[in-house]
Amino acid sequence: MTEKWRYWRVQLVDGTPFNVDIGDKANGKASSAVDHAKLASLDSIEKWRRYWKGFYQSFEPANSAGSCTRGSHSATRMLRRTL
Repeated sequence: MTEKWRYWRVQLVDGTPFNVDIGDKANGKASSAVDHAKLASLDSIEKWRRYWKGFYQSFEPANSAGSCTRGSHSATRMLRRTL
C-alpha cells in the first residue's frame, strides 16, 4: 500500500490469483483495476468477464457520464491481457 494506491491480492477457492488495485484521482475520484489470472478455459474467461463487467456497472450512478462503464472496459482489457 502507498498513500495513493491500495492493493488487495488473494487466491480464490479455484486456485486463480485475483488482484484489485484502487487509486486516488483528483477531485475526490478513484480508479480501480481487476486482475483475475490463470483461468482454466475460454468458458471460464467469458464467465468472469461478464461478472466483472456487471460488477463495475453496478456502481454506475444514475446521473453518471459513464465513468464506471469505462472501468468495466478497463477490467475486461486487464482480463484479456493477463490470460
